[in-house]
Amino acid sequence: IGGVVLDGKWNDRIGAPVREGEFLFRVAPLGELRIELRVDGRDIRHLEPGQAGTLATVAFPSRRVPITVESIEPFARADDAEPGVFRVHATLDERPEWLLAGMEGTARVTVGEASYAWLWTHRAVSWVRLRLWL
Repeated sequence: IGGVVLDGKWNDRIGAPVREGEFLFRVAPLGELRIELRVDGRDIRHLEPGQAGTLATVAFPSRRVPITVESIEPFARADDAEPGVFRVHATLDERPEWLLAGMEGTARVTVGEASYAWLWTHRAVSWVRLRLWL
């Protein structure tokens, strides 16, 4: 299997016993790359498959790559580091040579238009509505 090792410190474990199902390392295939977006639960309602966006990596922040939302996982991850975060999968519309497996960055997805007033206040308004309901 051809791939690139993305994560794992298996050098420290040479000669140590391994249990079935234990994580050793993560490998990315050499072929097609998939983009994984982590979206806050408050914003997931605005996303749907087929929406277009752009990706900027940490390594090359000035270069933008077009992406398309492919699928949205129907449940949030119960992770202590990022509670209430949904995983959204996207595909690259084009594959630049400099983009490598394991790169991280920021993506922006076009979801529609809204006024600046709504953008600045909608989270506070939602928080107040929830507190009044409780």
